[in-house]
Amino acid sequence: MRYKQIVREEKLEEKKLSQLTSFLKRGISPKYVSDEGLIVLNQKCIRNHLVSLEESRLTDPEKRISEERLLQKFDTLVNSTGTGTLGRIAMNIHEDFPLTVDSHITIVRANSDITPIYLCMTLFEKEKVIEMMGEGSTNQVELSPRKLGDEIKIPIVPYSLMQEFEKEAEFVFKLIWNLQKQNTKLREARDILLPRLMSGQIEV
Repeated sequence: MRYKQIVREEKLEEKKLSQLTSFLKRGISPKYVSDEGLIVLNQKCIRNHLVSLEESRLTDPEKRISEERLLQKFDTLVNSTGTGTLGRIAMNIHEDFPLTVDSHITIVRANSDITPIYLCMTLFEKEKVIEMMGEGSTNQVELSPRKLGDEIKIPIVPYSLMQEFEKEAEFVFKLIWNLQKQNTKLREARDILLPRLMSGQIEV
């Protein structure tokens, strides 16, 4: 896309991530329940730059959660604990129900100076760098939101170009979200029908 050509060919101004975010903090400490709760994403939910709900859990609906820690569409999520998981990044494209994340994930929310998809895609490009930023012993390595915000720099392209990119990219991510929903429905149908087929309740 044209924005990549500009990023490569021009010497762009860079700003700290902390200057471009309205929220840059870890998630909640959940009180897990088996049903009737708010969906909480954990680090297993972040793979291949996408969010999967298959490994998510539920937190007690009576647990008070601040509004700012409820995910917004196109928030960037950064795994922030543990060798092998730290640094993995995904974008929240879910919009049909409320979500939050646990305290091992950092929520990165764009402010009005940058568009959220452009911010996230730029962070995708820096994933290998972010993986190396953890501090601590091998099994307890952590990445603080402060360090992430201070040390990661984002190239700033013209805002009109960000908006142009946003329109193209949003269509793609809406398509991904719709396909994820269809896959979920197909898995649910499979889980209902397969035992009946195996037991002979349904004949082919």
